[in-house]
Amino acid sequence: MNLCKVLFASLLMGGLLVSMAGCAVGPDFAKPDLAKAFPSPTVPATVSPDERDHWWSSFGAPAMDERVARALRDSPDIQAAQEALLAAQETALAQRGAFFPAVTAGVNPTRQKTSGALSSVPADGSYVYSLHTAQLSISYSPDLFGANRRAVESLVAQADEQRYQWQAARLTLIANLCVGLIDEASLQAQLDAIDQSVRVQQQSLEIARKRYALGDAAQSDVLLQSATLTATQAQRPAIEKQWLKQRDRNAALEGRHMVDAGERSVALGDFTLPTDLPTSVPSAWLEQRPDIQAAEAQWHAASAQVGVAVAARLPALTLSASGGSSAARFGDLFGPGTAFWNLAGDLAAPILDGGTLRHQQRSAEANNRRAAALYRSTAINAFADVGDALHAVEADRRAFDLAQAARETALASYRIAQTQYAAGDMSLIALLTAEQAWRDAELSLITARAARLEDAVALKQSIASGSEDPVRAAGKEQPHI
Repeated sequence: MNLCKVLFASLLMGGLLVSMAGCAVGPDFAKPDLAKAFPSPTVPATVSPDERDHWWSSFGAPAMDERVARALRDSPDIQAAQEALLAAQETALAQRGAFFPAVTAGVNPTRQKTSGALSSVPADGSYVYSLHTAQLSISYSPDLFGANRRAVESLVAQADEQRYQWQAARLTLIANLCVGLIDEASLQAQLDAIDQSVRVQQQSLEIARKRYALGDAAQSDVLLQSATLTATQAQRPAIEKQWLKQRDRNAALEGRHMVDAGERSVALGDFTLPTDLPTSVPSAWLEQRPDIQAAEAQWHAASAQVGVAVAARLPALTLSASGGSSAARFGDLFGPGTAFWNLAGDLAAPILDGGTLRHQQRSAEANNRRAAALYRSTAINAFADVGDALHAVEADRRAFDLAQAARETALASYRIAQTQYAAGDMSLIALLTAEQAWRDAELSLITARAARLEDAVALKQSIASGSEDPVRAAGKEQPHI
């Protein structure tokens, strides 16, 4: 058995030396320089990395922070993405096992009978006998041209892509929930505005009835005011339906199947517009976007697959050795004269395959070029996304300022009209016109405020990095790949 040990050690040492001397065929992936490929003005970094990771806190709504934390903890979509990442990491680790020899051990006891027409096998000449075999086998395929190294490189890149996909899903969930909560708050504010308008119109109706009783107004004025009140009240059910649906959607984003009874909605007044919204964004910031990093990882994986396809067309070496003991009785195993061993090497190269390997390599090269084009497309779309968000934030600012001024003017005009109508100096039609202008301006201001907050969310999301560790966030141990 000492000879077997020497043979096994020689096999392992020779295989390792051959692998170390080998090279990895195929292209070496170079990380793309986004700032060089897509130059942009250099601007001071006014947003810290931590603020870019936890950007939703800059809206000053603690209730929203709590809802986001619950969504990140309970969302099944995030949990599924975490498990997909773990599966990809374990797959990469499994492929790394090919760097090492495969060792198997076995014990094979048999009871058998040899045909009388044949020579007896055992030394005692019996035709019915037992045979016990204990064997250890080692097989090793040195990575001559880096096929396994490229395969591991590709799988690690795919695991990276899954990590960035998790980060992208996380950002999407947060942004959707933030926008959903703003929509819910906006709809609640519209309901409050309608309720306020109903109260005011009820007061106007009482005034109209008093004037009619005193003979200062016609019955048509009372009916008109009553119809206006009813029309305003009729607007509430549709908005309330939207509000209830939005609450349900927000609960679903948080991983809940229903809204908690008595849960208070986040009010529109709870939100404050972040003060750190940038007016321009450097390219270096976009390198940390999960979608760009995922596209880069996908490109990296495709590049490594070219090396795998090239290596498949080159010779492959397999070294194997086995040794053990075989005896008629189990107690005689490893006794004198029972040992056996063998040592083998197999060098094979493809000669004729009908062009299969050549076309597989061309397919891998085409996929590599496709991944490079997709990366460029992702980067271009990311710049367009940020540009759209920057333009929207600026347009929202102007729209909000105008809506606020219009609301103040309309409210002042309505108060004057209300006083004049009560004194009998203005017609009901003029009062209703002023009231409608004020009510429209109030709703426009609510919409403008919500749009400003939602587009700020979009801008924050577009420049957010994905540095949060998904496995640590899930409270699990991350494999080292």
